[in-house]
Amino acid sequence: SDIQEYIDKQSKILDDILTGYDKRFIPTIPEHPLKVELQVVISDVFNLDDSNMELEMLLYIRQIWFDHRLSWNSTEFHRIKVREHFLDKIWIPDIRMKNLKDMKHFREFGGVNMNINSNGRIYYSQLSLVKIDCPMILHKFPMDEQTCYLKFSSYAYAKSLLQFSLAERKTVVKPVHLPQFYFVGTSKDKGITPTITLTFQRRFGYYIIQIYVPSSFLVLLSWLSFFMDPTDIGNRLALEVTMILSIVFLLGNSNNSLPYLSYTKASDLFIIVSFGFVFMALLQTMLAYHLAIKKEPFGKTTTSDPLTRLKNYFVVFKRKKKEKAERKREQNENEENKCTRCVEPVDTDVVFERASGEQSGVVSRFWLDKMCIVAFPTLYIIFNVSYWSYYM
Repeated sequence: SDIQEYIDKQSKILDDILTGYDKRFIPTIPEHPLKVELQVVISDVFNLDDSNMELEMLLYIRQIWFDHRLSWNSTEFHRIKVREHFLDKIWIPDIRMKNLKDMKHFREFGGVNMNINSNGRIYYSQLSLVKIDCPMILHKFPMDEQTCYLKFSSYAYAKSLLQFSLAERKTVVKPVHLPQFYFVGTSKDKGITPTITLTFQRRFGYYIIQIYVPSSFLVLLSWLSFFMDPTDIGNRLALEVTMILSIVFLLGNSNNSLPYLSYTKASDLFIIVSFGFVFMALLQTMLAYHLAIKKEPFGKTTTSDPLTRLKNYFVVFKRKKKEKAERKREQNENEENKCTRCVEPVDTDVVFERASGEQSGVVSRFWLDKMCIVAFPTLYIIFNVSYWSYYM
């Protein structure tokens, strides 16, 4: 039949070119290195892992080279398509990635495509799942931009025998959807080591909700102590200590998915500064309480009883009843003049001095809180403006 005749002609060509073919040797000599053109198609990017600093993706690695031993003269067949069973019969470039961690081929699932042209040009494409090392610089985390590299070279052959070069066409990248990163684009370096650069921009919306908003709210809550009585030391300390513990927990939780680093990230800086504001509010609480008890009358500490507080601001002078009789001038009068209750007039100078002193103590206590109500938010706003201007 026509089909069988067509297959027989192709089989005869392949049998002829494989006669005397030795796949152990590269089809070139040292003075003229074999040039292999690379075309890379990124089918999908599955994961960019922060903790392990690695990138996992699905690639089509296409290689084009010439092997004069596989050429033939024919006017009917200029190209023959072969599959994975032909790979073990010819020489194939031993391409490798310098930063490769793991690679999986899919030969059994249609992951190989090969064309042999009559002039000896070979087109070889394979589908591979690769996992490469991607060192990350996390100084600006989570507003960072990460760059990963695909570096191609030969494993066994020196550059005097085999040289890889990237094709002129742009690297094809299928749509990439990652939960934590935007795919920015690719670039190529056609130097001694062909390199494809992949750039990713982190999506920091998740970290705004999980880190920045809680930290800011904890700082705002710590300022509630400025509106409380400075002598209410128990409640004010309870509030500040709770905020400090919450920020410490937030700092530890924000680094769970990241490797252990010896430098400070942008997120760490924000949380540490927020911690500093809460700690300063705690110190302000202690200072306000110290000033409050220092101004108490007669060196007594302020009590929580309102009646007792009120009595401390007044001075009452009492005098016992006195009976006085005047029988000096008139001997005939037997009338007795008694002073049933005499209260010595209050020394107004003493009372005024005492009251004014106590009033100045009250003013000084609330003056400190009022100053902090203005100073703390102002400094925190200045920090936020500087922080976001620098990192954005």
